[in-house]
Amino acid sequence: MSDKIFFPLVFMVGVAMVLATLFLGRDTVQCGAIGGAASGDYSSVSIENDRLSCLEGQALGAISSVEDEIMTLSTGPRPQPAQVSVGPHFKLAADLETVYSGHSIEIFVEAQSVSGADLEINYDTGRQGESGWQRFDLTEDWQEYRFDYNVPLRAEGSESGFDYLGLRPVGETLPGVVRIRKLEFRRRGLWAQ
Repeated sequence: MSDKIFFPLVFMVGVAMVLATLFLGRDTVQCGAIGGAASGDYSSVSIENDRLSCLEGQALGAISSVEDEIMTLSTGPRPQPAQVSVGPHFKLAADLETVYSGHSIEIFVEAQSVSGADLEINYDTGRQGESGWQRFDLTEDWQEYRFDYNVPLRAEGSESGFDYLGLRPVGETLPGVVRIRKLEFRRRGLWAQ
């Protein structure tokens, strides 16, 4: 094959590969740690719609899917682990860790039970403490549930890390299935100085 054919052909294949990559990834949600508001207003930060698909830690039998902007979370045949960062969780970015440190926050979830299961949620700072698993008795109807948590003050001089919000269906029988439409964090005043 002559150079007049080879190099233009390689160039066209390269362009086709780049375009295919861009085309295939155009509707993909960019996941990773959930950060705060782009406007810098941290009074209310939501996880909803496509961001619900950024749930991590599903290796231990928890299964989630997001369809029509609703996350369905179900457990496998075993109970979920107590450690938040091992089971199903959202990883919260360093900006949220910083602005929530030493503040009271309210955590809201819009959820419903599909199989008679309830939902437990735990806010974990990773280093300074956690809220403990907060249990919500879900119904078959969509309802908003909430709990308050005083986020511990980050130790002076410590590096930023991640905070986590763990979720797990619980109940008398497994598997448990719950549906979640929205999670929201509302920052309140300082509780620690």
